[in-house]
Amino acid sequence: MFKINKSKFLSGVALVILGLQSSCNSSGGSSSGAANGGVVAGNLSFNYNGSLPITNGSLQQVYLQLNNSRGVTGQDVLITVDDPTVAKVSPSVCTLTTDAPYCAVTVYGLKDGSATLNARASGYTTQSVLTNVGNSPVYGYLAVESSITLNPTSMESGSNINIKFSSYQAINGNYTINVTGGLLFSSGITTASNAYFHITPNSPILGGANQCQVTTTAPTCTLSFQVPESAITQTLTLAATIVGNITTAHNYPGSTLTALADDNAYPGTVQITTQTSSAADPSNATIPVNMNAPLFVNWNNVAMDGTISVALTSSNPSVVSFYTYTPGDNINIQTAAATNCTLIFPTTLSCGLGIRALSTGSAVISAIATASNQEIYTITSLNLTVAAQAAATRTVIFTNNSSESMAIGITSGGANAYISPTQPAVIPGSPGANLKPGGGSQCGPTNPLAACPIGSTCLQGGESPVPSSVYYCYYDAPSPSCGSNCSKHYLLAAGGSTTLSISDSSGASDPTGIIWSGNYFARTHCNESSGICQNASCNGKAGGLACGPGTGGSPGVNTLAEVTFQRAHVDFYDVSIINGLNFAAAFGPTTTPPLASNAYICGTAGSAQAQSGGWSESTQNSSGLPAALWATAPNAASFPSPVAVGSESSYYRWVEYSGSAISCNAESDCSAPAHCGYWIGTAFNRQSGEDFINESDANYTKHCGSHIAWVTADSIFGLNQTGTNLVDLPFNFTTYWTNPVPNSPIFSVGDLQLCINNAFSSYGNQPTPESSAGNPILACGGVDWAQVG
Repeated sequence: MFKINKSKFLSGVALVILGLQSSCNSSGGSSSGAANGGVVAGNLSFNYNGSLPITNGSLQQVYLQLNNSRGVTGQDVLITVDDPTVAKVSPSVCTLTTDAPYCAVTVYGLKDGSATLNARASGYTTQSVLTNVGNSPVYGYLAVESSITLNPTSMESGSNINIKFSSYQAINGNYTINVTGGLLFSSGITTASNAYFHITPNSPILGGANQCQVTTTAPTCTLSFQVPESAITQTLTLAATIVGNITTAHNYPGSTLTALADDNAYPGTVQITTQTSSAADPSNATIPVNMNAPLFVNWNNVAMDGTISVALTSSNPSVVSFYTYTPGDNINIQTAAATNCTLIFPTTLSCGLGIRALSTGSAVISAIATASNQEIYTITSLNLTVAAQAAATRTVIFTNNSSESMAIGITSGGANAYISPTQPAVIPGSPGANLKPGGGSQCGPTNPLAACPIGSTCLQGGESPVPSSVYYCYYDAPSPSCGSNCSKHYLLAAGGSTTLSISDSSGASDPTGIIWSGNYFARTHCNESSGICQNASCNGKAGGLACGPGTGGSPGVNTLAEVTFQRAHVDFYDVSIINGLNFAAAFGPTTTPPLASNAYICGTAGSAQAQSGGWSESTQNSSGLPAALWATAPNAASFPSPVAVGSESSYYRWVEYSGSAISCNAESDCSAPAHCGYWIGTAFNRQSGEDFINESDANYTKHCGSHIAWVTADSIFGLNQTGTNLVDLPFNFTTYWTNPVPNSPIFSVGDLQLCINNAFSSYGNQPTPESSAGNPILACGGVDWAQVG
């Protein structure tokens, strides 16, 4: 819906979805399948009786178990589905042992119908479970785990459950009860289902956060409660249930929990693991070459005062080394053969470290513990195999359909940090979890307890960080695979194309299921050495055209193709113009049109053709997308109040000129092909960080020049959020009113442009800002050009 006066297009942007694979654990070999030399093969079984219900487009998880065995050291079991059009399964092979007899098997529903899940192994009777895929949600049942400091039990459900909590040491006069629970065997339960695991404590227990949201893909969460020291001799009870809108469709019987104090002191154990360590075999793992991986040091099941100093060493630092970055330097990685971490009860029970796989081969991470409490801790070494990276799981193809060369900008988003292979550093939904990149992504010196998943790196963001900058987990930026018309500096010739491939090793075994997240954008007239472009420059310490971690172009007045690739769920992707647009862009799957059973049914965002049946304002219920005409014609309806001076388009246009400045208010003040708009001067004379609007001039004087991009009210207000902002005359940035969203503060038109305070958009075909505020159909950022030309 935007008209651009230059013939610039970045279209044909496509992503290829490849097959997904994972494995239960990495041990090899097999038993004979029969009793021989003391080996008893045992038998296989699934932990689900009857047919397994699955919601189309969702998943179910069951466990495969090796029972009654002895001495089995590695039995490979083939996992298949007899009709792969109805469902798919992951992993395709589970390796079971007598000591690690369980394997989690995930089945994904692809279309309505029935299929049989089979587990086959030589010498064993094939085990089968019928799966029925349908459109109805599978509600599952309430499960409660006494995830307390000591002796956590397995998941339970029932009317009366006893749990224990450590009363060995009071913290600030209180003891802590942690309760984990949620849903088991659900399918199709999403955030929109509004299902919450809820705990109601009795009076001796002090309140905490008493509920947390659960879904099929995130089925459990943990709630914490404080117990006064004076109350531990009393009977402490908690009522557990599922609440929320979901209960209008399904009633979940509750459970009563009786919390019992345990005053014994326990030294606990110290364990080192990485992201690909399995619960069944935590001492062996495989990591991809030329990628970073986390290393976790955890003090488990402890209730004893003390400090443990742990010295860690790599047996083969040419294969696996510990990595760090010097504060203020996010360019030069530092590697070492050894490092240390300190564990303190009760405040610091984990260390998050980073390791780098430098070459294929094997290495052993060993650890020696020195404890202040005089306990002897034997830490099992971690055996690492460094293997080739997995094949690409996502391929992004860029095609430049314009008549001039451009550079591809890549911004890597923040990845969630973890304090163990399965526990996030910040519980999703808790305060700070959704900051971007936020507390949930902090690592290293900023958050020494946390480490970053495979495919991401712990370092400081930005082009030129200072030593005090925060450390975050950032996804590693993929490098383009260039042909003759693409340079290693991300430059793409007119008519050329290039490919970005993201290995399936990225995010491997990440509990979030995210492979990579970030955005892509196009820019022109770039200097390969300095990184300065006509628009969207990246000119930091690294030099060249590569943007720093978590950093977009400056100024960010450009069309963005945004994406989050996910391992087992639908990818998120869109074309964003909230800050402005400089190119028409189309971003979507290579299958055209997308199949009805395909996760990419919406089609290609930004396409000039309507996708999958399109969308209309009258129906607002189509799964498709309307045609993007990429034509802009701002007029008086584009503002919440009449435009005071000049042509409406000049308030949204960014221009560039050389030579003598010619002031303007309207298009008629300029000689074609020049246009009236805000100006930046000569592009290559700009300094790092300089704003494209001259903020010293509160009137935002406009000049005649060549069209560069369309800016939005979001960008205009974001660059000068002051009461003296005289461009407020048409935009009404400082107008305030009551937020229609309950329990929200008052907000201004400026809040609407910055997408804060639960505000959506002030613009639209509405008589007043108030009438459209809070309307979720509209987008914040002030992106409504009103008319299509």
